[in-house]
This record gives sequence, C-alpha cells and structure tokens, in this order.
Amino acid sequence: MTGLHKIDELNDLSGWIALQAKKAPADAVEWRARGDKLLDHVLRIMSFASSSLLRAPVQQFYFGNVVETTVRSQSKQTASSLRVFPHANQQGIFESAFTSFFSPPIAVEKLFFAIEWFAMDSSYNEVRLVNAMTALENLLDSNLLDADAFIEPKNDFKKTRKVLRRVISQCLTKWNSGSTKEINDLKEQLNEKLGDLNRRSLHRKLDILVERWKVPLKGISSPSIEAAKKARDRVVHRGAY
Repeated sequence: MTGLHKIDELNDLSGWIALQAKKAPADAVEWRARGDKLLDHVLRIMSFASSSLLRAPVQQFYFGNVVETTVRSQSKQTASSLRVFPHANQQGIFESAFTSFFSPPIAVEKLFFAIEWFAMDSSYNEVRLVNAMTALENLLDSNLLDADAFIEPKNDFKKTRKVLRRVISQCLTKWNSGSTKEINDLKEQLNEKLGDLNRRSLHRKLDILVERWKVPLKGISSPSIEAAKKARDRVVHRGAY
C-alpha cells in the first residue's frame, strides 16, 4: 500500500493498495471474494490511521491475460485536518490490519461504523468531539449485552417501574395544585423518563467494555472521560461550544 500524504488535486488518484497471490489460486472467484473482504478491512483500518475516509474508486483484477476494471462514483478524498497518527508511522497499523483480519484478538461488532464516525472530515474541535463520542456510543451499543447496559433485567424492572409510577402518582396528587388533566400529563411525562433509570451511564458501560477488552488507558483518567462527555452533552443538548 502506498499513497501521498498531501493531496493537491482532489480528483487525482493519490495511492493504491495491491494484493497478490503467491501462486495461481485453484478457484479464482473464491480467492477474489475473500481478497475483496480483506482489502475492504485493510482500507477501513487505514482510514482510522489516516483520520480520513480512504476511497477506492478504481479496482483492477488481473488473472492470466485478463484484466477486469471496475470504476465507482465516490465522493472526493480529503486530507485530515487533525491526524491521530503521523503519516510516517503507519507500518505497524498496516500490519495489524492484516493480522486482525485473519486472527482478530477480540470480536468487535460494527467496528467499521465507529471508524467512519471517527474518520469523518471535520474542521472544528466540537465536531471532532461529537464524532468521536458517537463512535464510542456505537461500540458500546453494538458490543455490550443487555446485562451490561441495564441495571436490572428488563422483566424485573417492569415491576419496579409499576411501583415507581404509583409513588409518583401519589406524590403529584398530594403536592400538585393543577387540574386533573395537568397532573395526568405530568404523570405521562415522568413515566417516559422512568426507563432511563434502568440504563447504566455511558461511563459505567465504558468501564465494562474497557475491562472486557483489556484496553490500556494510561494517561486517560476517569475525570477526563467525564469531562469529555459533559463537553459533548453541552454541544449536543444546549448548542454551546
């Protein structure tokens, strides 16, 4: 795989990736299908390394004296305004991309969605933060079990919720001086929020996934994670920057 780290003309092809068999495969169709999956995987992992969605608008397949060329219409490639990894230090990631295709150290669901969120082009820190947190939300939602995401099993919480609804109804009737219609409306609004009581916080769910995947967090403290979440919430829920 090779390519330019600086793009002057966005319509020019700036790099390529090649996969070659050591010997002619017995089943070229099967080999190609498997190779396409490998190349897609590597391209996405290298998109993460590049902090930009790498495109492959042209694909060429050589077999014997036949060349098949496929051209796709795709959006323009853009260079990242904030790379996470230097362009000169990607060999290790490239090797890991191949290794993780054949022998993934952990099974990750919907990893490519997270990578695409992370690699989306953005020129403002607030947008980068929202994209990165959305990638994290995607990984948590896709890779945690219900037992990880909820405090009580759903069926058990149904009983708890009924009790809470009765208590709320009694409190509103006792303390609220509004009309019956207003009180009933408040009951319904509070009932809509009760489901959130049984959901673990993002930070709690993150702790579970970090422990399960053995993710090193050297230099990343719990307060800094919480601060990032609060900053994201201010952007998303209040429109503050």
